[in-house]
Amino acid sequence: MQKITQLTEEIRELITLSPKQYTLLQDDARFNMLCSCLDVIEDTDCCLDAFLTTDLDHFDDKDQHLADGNKYMYIYGTLQALYLQQDAVTHLTESLKIPHASGPALEEIREIRNASVGHPTKQDRPNKEPIRSNFISRISITNQGFELVTTYEGGRPDCSEDVNIPKLIATQRRIFIGVLENVIKTLQKADVG
Repeated sequence: MQKITQLTEEIRELITLSPKQYTLLQDDARFNMLCSCLDVIEDTDCCLDAFLTTDLDHFDDKDQHLADGNKYMYIYGTLQALYLQQDAVTHLTESLKIPHASGPALEEIREIRNASVGHPTKQDRPNKEPIRSNFISRISITNQGFELVTTYEGGRPDCSEDVNIPKLIATQRRIFIGVLENVIKTLQKADVG
């Protein structure tokens, strides 16, 4: 989405064209982390756009194995991109010493990523919860997402959840636009004050 890139470019300008740059350059590690974060935020946003504009139903099914593999690559990559983008935004605010809380919507996205592609085969839960295993139902994969099936140790009934990836992307983008706008306001205020 262009909005995310516009905001990261504005942050770059504020950092490189302001007195704040001098302070950041005094700490190479912090400045390098900041630059890496901005790159990752933009790169992952490109990945999210790729998912939203790719028709998963039109992979070549002459070779169903490869068609399914392409679908999984898009699902795995997109969920990993959401996760990486969250880390990059958190580390961006950390490098600039600007408070940022993740909130329940972002935690839910992380949990979906962890359950479906991060640690699907054995997910340790808090002591009160049984160990669970998860899998993406192959036949459920569409442009809208997939069905995540969860099985538990100890006889707890299996369950499933429909994961709507475009909705996850929209939610995360909405939140991060607000975070990045706050970063810009904070940087502008710091340079004026």
